[in-house]
Amino acid sequence: MEKMNKWVSTVLAVAMLATTAMPTTAWSQYRRDGDLEGGDRRDFDETEGRVDREILEREEGGWLISDTRTVTGKVVILSPVVGREIDLNEGVRFSMFQGPSEFNKLAGVRFMALSVPGFRNAVFMTRGEGYAVRIEFSSGDEIRHRVVRIPEDDLRKAREYVENFRDIRGRSYKIEKRSRIEDDAEYPKRTDEEISFETSFPRFVLTQRIDGGLNLRDGRTLDGELVPAFDDGRILIQQGFDTLRIPVENIKSIRTSGSKSSTAARRAVQSGIGGAITGALIGTLITWQSGGSMGTNVLIGSTIFGAAGVITGFVTGAGQGRKARVIPLDPPSRDEDDG
Repeated sequence: MEKMNKWVSTVLAVAMLATTAMPTTAWSQYRRDGDLEGGDRRDFDETEGRVDREILEREEGGWLISDTRTVTGKVVILSPVVGREIDLNEGVRFSMFQGPSEFNKLAGVRFMALSVPGFRNAVFMTRGEGYAVRIEFSSGDEIRHRVVRIPEDDLRKAREYVENFRDIRGRSYKIEKRSRIEDDAEYPKRTDEEISFETSFPRFVLTQRIDGGLNLRDGRTLDGELVPAFDDGRILIQQGFDTLRIPVENIKSIRTSGSKSSTAARRAVQSGIGGAITGALIGTLITWQSGGSMGTNVLIGSTIFGAAGVITGFVTGAGQGRKARVIPLDPPSRDEDDG
């Protein structure tokens, strides 16, 4: 019986240690794969064409730097089943652009699992030598667009998916790693219909005070605290007890200070305390199950779990912290990754 108690205590301790060491993995994966607004930026086609960059006031407070560009291409019809576009009803019926589901995950096509609040329709199109999908969605009173590049084989898999959806749902049809649609198939079909629209991408959003500065067009630099207020076309920056209001047309670029070290330290302390408490509870449980010194077991448990919490918190915090950035207000035609 004593051996069984020790075995149970050991398994419980290992399980709780694993829980302490991996607090955010599942949520981070969901955010990467399933959310249009919070998804991986590399999914989105934001790298070609002329960029118009402006600073806009947010209704929720603060301000943002937004990039707007014109995108052009030619319509591609995915399949006669859906026609020129996938509308809201078809999106719901086929579980596309409604977030991850047990059905769209069977296709192994990432873009179909995007969660698009306010989804209206999706149109497939050519993009340079490749393919993309234009997603139209409503945001407040505005109609907005986002472009997602698509590998050619994923486009064929999407055709397979909609044309065999009933059998896929019934588990009698399986989409293989490589699509069964032949390269010379009639669909997806390129057309001569041109499509042109604007996309907007939030390059930077300020919702709270952060350390940073401004590089002005006259060569001066201002350092201080960027204030999340936009006053009649002017940005506010606080220097000591003074608050300066700088017109946007006088600003060459905006700088932000990084917060990776402070975020990592804060997370390390928080996770370390939580781990130490967990370790103390495990030490108490082990003592109750198998005997021994309460103080020794609590000390060992607190030390092991506390150290694991500190390491995990530091790594997680470093990943979540803000990078130092310089955002020019005159972007190049082909925007560089300034983040």
